[in-house]
Amino acid sequence: MKAITLAILWLAFSAAAFAGSFTVNDPFPGSSCASPGCDVIGDPMKFDIQKGTFTASGTSGQFDIFTNFGTANLAPFAGAGAYNLFIGDLLFTVNGVVKYGVALTAHGETGNAGARTGGGSLIAGELYQVLNVANGIETSDQAMGTSGSIFRNGENVWLRNVSGSLSALALGNISVIANGNGTTGAELDIRINFAGNLPAGFVSDFNTAGFGISFAAATCANDIMTGTNAVPEPMTMSLIGAGLLSLGFARRFRKS
Repeated sequence: MKAITLAILWLAFSAAAFAGSFTVNDPFPGSSCASPGCDVIGDPMKFDIQKGTFTASGTSGQFDIFTNFGTANLAPFAGAGAYNLFIGDLLFTVNGVVKYGVALTAHGETGNAGARTGGGSLIAGELYQVLNVANGIETSDQAMGTSGSIFRNGENVWLRNVSGSLSALALGNISVIANGNGTTGAELDIRINFAGNLPAGFVSDFNTAGFGISFAAATCANDIMTGTNAVPEPMTMSLIGAGLLSLGFARRFRKS
């Protein structure tokens, strides 16, 4: 009986190993100036990122980004120098290297003439695995087609699919909720939901301490947010559960 009870506990702990969540907060909300060292370059009411919350449970997930960028359809708008400013993609890192990403809007590899091109268009809500970082990620310089000083140079902002550098993994649903966190009418909650179709490899990576996010409010990188899942508690509990199960079986075998 004790062995059965411990087995049930272990199964519960194992299930928890595939469920986790973490939050990344903006350390400088609302701070604005013209330098890359500031939180927001330009208007905070257009570019500020407040926080992100990320949850994966089994094969389902919900990722929320609280930002001032965009409207209900996340359409681009004209910035300084007649550039079109597109919202960035949600990028996921493993040990500091971009491995996955979700396209927040349907787009090609470039937002402006003069930037590097190639490959096919990206689907909004699609989770991609980056097979080759050099060809699968576009920086702010490449997306904007310039290295001007109105944005942070060299920031990863977009997915791109040059020479088959991306692999589509799962299609999620994107919704934009006005006044998402209840503190300011200008702020939006960009929510990406995956209902039972997240691949096991992604979920496994999600529940490790080296898993993180990278997000730029716009392809010009006027505001950026990065952070990692620093405390993978569910995995720890699973190991404890496995240890209890082993002790239970050992005790049972000694009695038999």
